[in-house]
Amino acid sequence: MKDPILKADLQTKLNTAKTLLENKTSGTITTNAFTLGVDNYVKGTYTGDVAKIGLEVNSTLQQIIPVSSSPYQYYAKDKISAAKDQVYMIAYDKNGNELQKTKVNVQIPTTVKMTPNLFYIGKDNYVTGQFSGDLARISLTVNGVEGTKVGVATSDFKYYAKNLILKLTDVVKVTGYDTNGQVLDTKNIIVTKELTAGTFTSLSPFKLGKENYVTGQFSGDITKISLTVNGVEGTKIPATTPDFKYYASNIISNLKDVVKITGYDNTGKVLDTKTISVTTDTTVGTITSLNPFTPGKENYVTGQFSGEVAKISLTVNSVEGTKVGVTATDIKYYANNVIRSATDIAIITAYDSTGKVLDTKPVTITSPPGTINTLATFTIGQDHYITGTYTGDMTKIELQVNGVTLQRVGVTDGIIKYYAKTNITKATDTVKLVGFNAAGQEVSSKVVSIASVSGSVTVSPFKIGADNYVKGQYTGDVVRIRLTVNNVQQTTVQVLPIGQEFQYYAKNLITSKNDTVVLTAYDATGSALQTVNVIVN
Repeated sequence: MKDPILKADLQTKLNTAKTLLENKTSGTITTNAFTLGVDNYVKGTYTGDVAKIGLEVNSTLQQIIPVSSSPYQYYAKDKISAAKDQVYMIAYDKNGNELQKTKVNVQIPTTVKMTPNLFYIGKDNYVTGQFSGDLARISLTVNGVEGTKVGVATSDFKYYAKNLILKLTDVVKVTGYDTNGQVLDTKNIIVTKELTAGTFTSLSPFKLGKENYVTGQFSGDITKISLTVNGVEGTKIPATTPDFKYYASNIISNLKDVVKITGYDNTGKVLDTKTISVTTDTTVGTITSLNPFTPGKENYVTGQFSGEVAKISLTVNSVEGTKVGVTATDIKYYANNVIRSATDIAIITAYDSTGKVLDTKPVTITSPPGTINTLATFTIGQDHYITGTYTGDMTKIELQVNGVTLQRVGVTDGIIKYYAKTNITKATDTVKLVGFNAAGQEVSSKVVSIASVSGSVTVSPFKIGADNYVKGQYTGDVVRIRLTVNNVQQTTVQVLPIGQEFQYYAKNLITSKNDTVVLTAYDATGSALQTVNVIVN
């Protein structure tokens, strides 16, 4: 080309085309099917210059995310919601140029349900059943060992098992898979016989207090057993021939319990029921001795026993207390707050380990002789009652004053209280308190100490014009004081109970040195204890 301008323009276009050709990108993207409710991600692979991917749902482009290596996954659980959604995965190069757009196959999850039939040992060759849904293969697992997976057709399945299932106790299950090997359903196979039979061939008696298990033997097709006590059936437990045992220590507790053992086949059909005999070994035991019990003195009923005594109880006035264990040959039962009176009727009962009564014996209850323990000094003019304490068998007391017997009164709970204010009037009275038991016999007596009130006063001189009060000190039982001025008695006033000093207002009573003034002290009854002259200055 001779024209230099045209030649230059052509060269520029050639260079541009070359650059575009050298920088051209390419890539592909594939997608796996997306199953609603099962898959969380759209997954697949890509090739070439793919640097980013995006998801398009119903013409709406979702977020574009970078990728670095194949395969990829794109979270879509919250974006794809229906089988009719139009979904595409789009591949981009690093500059955002679309390289490929591939449709995603959205699927509804396959529902498979298998319904297996019973397998009869000795009759069936195949485990059979029906199914619905997209089941592709099944396997048979016997006692934890899974066999080969085999294909299925139409809506029926079968699996050869004649040489696999041999016993009624075999644990068998059939498992269904889809074409990808994913488990779709699993069902247990009930293994049985067309006619099952079984019987308990021997049963051992259950001995209370000795046995823990109901035991025996059986034959036939029994695979489970249960124990029924007084109409209440317990848990069914597996059993294998010929021996069985069923824990019953905490279930059978009385000789009168009605106990039955029941055998079932593996379909739950009852094959046999037998009654269990509940017995006990012959036990003997004797209360050989009981010591007398004295209320208020002893804490325990004690004694001795022989034989197979395991527990004892104390019954007082027909009320039985708690059964307590015994050791060696000694009886010891706490009764301090149970046996309260010599008139109580008390019985010790001995039991064996099953609760059977072995022996009973009455407890001899004794009372110590009644005794007057203490008597408080009776103070004339101050006390109203003779008081004190007693112990033992004492029900009444009487008072004797100067040889004269007064009324008998009852006493309880060890407390003595006898009204004597009007009976004891002089410190020289001779007083005795006598106690009697329930039979009216004299059991104790004690002399009552008598005291009389006493007291004295000392008075300070009264100075006219200087003192307002007559003052002084008192001792003993002084309660009140009174001034008498020129033979005129004034009002009595109470002395303070705390301290030993007193004062009597007299400013307007004593007005002359020639006044004759005396002060009299009284006890609580108003009896005069002392009268003293008051010096007036």
